Amino acid sequence: MALDAALLRIAGPPTLRLYSWCPPAVSLGWFQRAEDVTEVAPELPRIRRLTGGAAIAHTDEWTFALTGTTDLLPDADLEAGYRLLHTAVRRALARCGVESVLAAPTAPAPSPRARDGALCFRHPVRHDLLAPDGRKLCGSAQRRVGGLGRLLHHGSIPRTRGPHTDPRVAVVADQREVAREELDAALRAEFASVLDLTPVDGTLTEHERRLADDLIAGAALLPPHRNRTLIP
Repeated sequence: MALDAALLRIAGPPTLRLYSWCPPAVSLGWFQRAEDVTEVAPELPRIRRLTGGAAIAHTDEWTFALTGTTDLLPDADLEAGYRLLHTAVRRALARCGVESVLAAPTAPAPSPRARDGALCFRHPVRHDLLAPDGRKLCGSAQRRVGGLGRLLHHGSIPRTRGPHTDPRVAVVADQREVAREELDAALRAEFASVLDLTPVDGTLTEHERRLADDLIAGAALLPPHRNRTLIP
């Protein structure tokens, strides 16, 4: 996730990263207190992500990170941006034979701060993706940095069920075994479609890698998360 932070800071082209976790870890939302999530997979390492929301135990999943300028998404309507990107994910899942629906407009609105409870996937919000049985299948959170005119949008799609998967969470394998490469290709195509972009394979620049390394090295020197920022 330090690479996501680096891509947020550097004025590069719109970038979609798709990755998984090894070893598994728990990411805390930007505004969460570590002491409030001690019961969530305590044996797993913890990191703090730049985006808000509640804790996520990342095991076998697809994590997506979209970075770019704020004009990539509707500026005046934050919810419209969530709806647009989750529509892309819904279409990608459908390509792979996995059904999902957008959470109803009557659900709570997306918020950077965690709602009741410590776990993200226990509490669907408006425009999250739900499995046919109503359990949450995909959630996301966003960070906009006005001074830089940049945004970062994180999302999580659980692939299979493991020892750290909450039973109230839906996973892709509940409906169909999907190869990672299959959904990767579908996600690239559908994100490009809703954003009216042409996907091109890219590689990280030396500057981006160096900045990510610097952010990792400096993390231990930062004050508690509620008083710190990685973004000027």
